[in-house]
Amino acid sequence: MERIKAIIEDDPASVNLDLDHDPVAQVCSPDKFGRVLGMSVGISKTSLASSAPAKKQLCQQKQQHSMLEERFGSLEPQMVTITKILLETREEVAGQQSHRRIVADSSATSNARDPTCSQSHGDSSRGMELCELINMHREVVAKGRATRANIILDATLDTPIDIYNVRVCLVIDLDRSALFGSKRTFGELHLPTAVKWPKDFTRFL
Repeated sequence: MERIKAIIEDDPASVNLDLDHDPVAQVCSPDKFGRVLGMSVGISKTSLASSAPAKKQLCQQKQQHSMLEERFGSLEPQMVTITKILLETREEVAGQQSHRRIVADSSATSNARDPTCSQSHGDSSRGMELCELINMHREVVAKGRATRANIILDATLDTPIDIYNVRVCLVIDLDRSALFGSKRTFGELHLPTAVKWPKDFTRFL
């Protein structure tokens, strides 16, 4: 036994040699008569050789299983962290959506109170701004939108003046608010509509 241990210590790879050349065979001589030293009766070299592939495959499967367990163990803390991040992100998104709904509801309420604020974005893209139309008493009679730089000289009047083409969306007093240069009132118009209004009586907001 000591000699076998000494051979293995000198050459550890010798344990992988076949049964005719491994450390046991080197000390005790090769097996004979269909028997294998250290094995029970009925086990031969042939049976051991035929079972070797199955044993090798079983050993590989055990190694793979062990590697998978180690890998899963290292991934588990990461999965916990990712789960926490996902939950926090979901809560943050839900909060943002709730805030957007509140802002949208507030905006809709504001637009319902003042129709001039609910104009399409097309007007804004053409440079139209919110403005107020005032009368001779400096009272606001209507609200609408006009292009600040688009001033027109109306030469059809006795005294030519600068005017704006205003898209009126809200009238303060339909019956008593007279149109500029006309006997008609805003109440006779179908809003929204465009009207001419003097530059000096147009106030941009």
